[in-house]
Amino acid sequence: MMVREALAAGPLRYSQRLAMLKIAGAMGVGRFEANLILAIEHNRQFPTQLEKPSKDWSGVLTFACVALLQSLILAAGWWVYRG
Repeated sequence: MMVREALAAGPLRYSQRLAMLKIAGAMGVGRFEANLILAIEHNRQFPTQLEKPSKDWSGVLTFACVALLQSLILAAGWWVYRG
């Protein structure tokens, strides 16, 4: 509840975060758990929207690289055969 109320005004400043961690320590909550609680509550109030990639070009790029390599091998073979 304390974290939720503190985040109602906006993201926590570093000094506020340290004060919350100190209060959590006095209540017997470990530093890791207190940071986890802060992060979970922050994510609930200010969710992060991830952008979807527009298109996955990895398949096209792989095909182009293989085609280029095969073309170079054929050209080198032709050059050796004709030379």
